Amino acid sequence: MTIQGPAPATATDNGDRLDWSTLVGSLLLLDVGSLEVDIQTQYVSADAVRCDVWVLDGPLAHTGWENTLAWGTVLITQLSPRQGQKVCARLAYGTAKAGRSAPYILTDPTDEDLAKATQWDQARNAPQAPVPVVGNHLQQSVYELQQAAAAAKAGAPDPTAPF
Repeated sequence: MTIQGPAPATATDNGDRLDWSTLVGSLLLLDVGSLEVDIQTQYVSADAVRCDVWVLDGPLAHTGWENTLAWGTVLITQLSPRQGQKVCARLAYGTAKAGRSAPYILTDPTDEDLAKATQWDQARNAPQAPVPVVGNHLQQSVYELQQAAAAAKAGAPDPTAPF
């Protein structure tokens, strides 16, 4: 699948569900899902684009959110034409309208950004070696072990425990 830049921004609004402020300036790879219409929020009914968001550089590099919603007219305008595609972009602030906050926008990636996103995506989707069986349980992946360690540190039950 070809990774593309975002569609041009044509409207302004402010997204507010994912803490986008922590991602400003970061290179993102978004796997764009569907446009969700008339989602009832606490105050109003609003549209959003469902997507997976992966951070490829910056302070939150190597983190991601799956099946999240991108809110705000600009992000919706940029992402909805790319449903079913992957978008590489840097998150930035757009121009604020009078009395409003600046919206989050996706800026066009550089050739270097596209190369990095393509390399990361190919590595992420590369076939994995078979998982060896240990006793009656499959060997846990590094990710599962990291999650279990984080849960134990926080005092939460082990989410990877078989029973």
